[in-house]
Amino acid sequence: MFVFFEIMLLSSAALIVANETSKVTKISDKMEATMKYLVLNILGGNVMLIAVTSLYASIGSLNMADITLKIRILAEAGTVPWHLYAVGLLFIIVFGGKAAMFPLHYWLPDVHPTAPSPISAMLSGVIIKIGAYGILRVLFMIFAPFQAVYGPIILFMALVTLALGATSAVGQSDVKRMLAYSSVSQIGYVFLGFGMAAMANVAGETEGATIILAASVIYLINHALAKSMLFLTSGGIIHTADTRDMRQMGGMINKAPLMGAAFLVGAMSIGGVPPMGGFISKFMLFDAGLREQFYLPIGIA
Repeated sequence: MFVFFEIMLLSSAALIVANETSKVTKISDKMEATMKYLVLNILGGNVMLIAVTSLYASIGSLNMADITLKIRILAEAGTVPWHLYAVGLLFIIVFGGKAAMFPLHYWLPDVHPTAPSPISAMLSGVIIKIGAYGILRVLFMIFAPFQAVYGPIILFMALVTLALGATSAVGQSDVKRMLAYSSVSQIGYVFLGFGMAAMANVAGETEGATIILAASVIYLINHALAKSMLFLTSGGIIHTADTRDMRQMGGMINKAPLMGAAFLVGAMSIGGVPPMGGFISKFMLFDAGLREQFYLPIGIA
């Protein structure tokens, strides 16, 4: 898993720095964003390597199913070494950074606007979802006995992430930067589900935790589809208008009606307007959270 994360980092960095025919993006901005992406992910890779080696030194295995079983046995016996909690936290930091969770989200709003639009669609639809997948494996499989510690941390970070992403998106005039901050906010909703599911598990509400987790995964898939469409459409709009500034894009519905309609559908889905997929996934997540009495987190969301 570590090795393939590194391969993904290098290949995606090459795609981000790829030049476009459009003159809208300055090459200096592109290089700055790529450097941020590379440096943060190389640091993350080193932290992940430390976590993997620490886990191997403590458990004596690299097979995830084997590690899961051994940690569960240690937890039941009450002999868990204290540093294993820190190792799990390192994994959460690494995967949280790849998923653009606060406070490691700041690379995303720079990378999205400067990357070619098809790459922005892939980054939002695939790359940040891999970070969420990593946390899913860590929180609900490898370090499942530690959910009482990690659940509240992820829930708090998720609420900050979704609030920060949404408020930051409101103040943008660059269309791709606005969509990037929106992606930060949306990944906050996914992690909100993860945090609530972990805490429900600790409380013994296994069925409720399963429903919340299922709602989070549906949200993840819906966001990947809707946001990819928005980034692809915004790319077409930028090439038509020859600018990323929304203040200079008036009358696009007349120039490019098909792209305007597609953007509207994507925006309605992300905003949770019935009967779009975004409404269904938001409704499922909120309903599942309210059933388990997470009133304050759902209220904030």
